[in-house]
Amino acid sequence: MSFDTTGLGSSITEPQKIIIAIDNTHPLIELSNKIDWESLSATVLPDLKHTTTKLKWWLGRKLILRIHLAVYIIQKMYNYTDRATEDLLKVNALYRVFCGETLIKQWHCPDHTKIEDFRSRLSLDTQNIIANEAVKLGVKLGFANPEEADCDSTVQEANIAYPSDVNLMVQLVALAKKVADYMPKKPIHEQVPSLIANQKPLPCFLGIILGCGIIFPLLGRYSMFAYFMR
Repeated sequence: MSFDTTGLGSSITEPQKIIIAIDNTHPLIELSNKIDWESLSATVLPDLKHTTTKLKWWLGRKLILRIHLAVYIIQKMYNYTDRATEDLLKVNALYRVFCGETLIKQWHCPDHTKIEDFRSRLSLDTQNIIANEAVKLGVKLGFANPEEADCDSTVQEANIAYPSDVNLMVQLVALAKKVADYMPKKPIHEQVPSLIANQKPLPCFLGIILGCGIIFPLLGRYSMFAYFMR
């Protein structure tokens, strides 16, 4: 095997221009041609109008819906962050064509803050509609198989009870009741000597601890019983 070391010691000192031909049979381009952009625009317009400052959506710089809708779909398809989406859109020719660079005269790459702003103005129902339309087209074009689905429950809340002051107090009361039911029905100053005399130091000890534990939790969650009951 031989090795070619061409370019290892070279550097780029001037802006470079390259020509990239985007195949119109690429899945993203076919998806772009099949998406009903006018229908998607009509879907998002109510949310955008409703979230405009003072509801005066006809004022200010025009928002090019074709660009932002395509950027939104790209971001959701590949799970990019706002900054990553902006950076890739600046250098990825395929993404730029998908977002309408060859179709829109005043095309521009949106800033990451504008990408986040557009997404945050869409309601959850509207985002679901866009996602469903993209998935339906993917299945129709043969890019996706609806027979199998992967479900990720990472964001599902764990089915466990987290400790809290209220829960700790409830547990304390239940434990105190058990100890109280076990102990003789005598005043506390009579119970201690009798328990010691009858060689029952454990209930005596628990009674003293519980007596303090009923008061201390009221002073804060870092009481002795709250600490051990976590």
